[in-house]
Amino acid sequence: MRLDRRKRHLTGCPTVVGPPGDGYDPWMRLRWALTFPLMALMGLGLIGCNDPLFPEDVPRSPYARYSDLRGQNRAKTEKDAFGRPQPALRERLAPLE
Repeated sequence: MRLDRRKRHLTGCPTVVGPPGDGYDPWMRLRWALTFPLMALMGLGLIGCNDPLFPEDVPRSPYARYSDLRGQNRAKTEKDAFGRPQPALRERLAPLE
């Protein structure tokens, strides 16, 4: 094997290049360096498909709890023109009476 100064890895270190057909691939390190982070991201994506972090029946803030205790709770969703549920932003952002 000889030291080839023309072919360098991403780190800038010279690579060892053997005779043709010895099975050495200088891009193998790059492929492995990209494979493991991609597999980790895919695994995290599958883990994220579990139960929601905040259940719907639990108040999200002290203000929501305050409104619920005083009977001033507001609807979270409303029907749009096509009958699909959408967030009731106007009602929820209106000032309290």
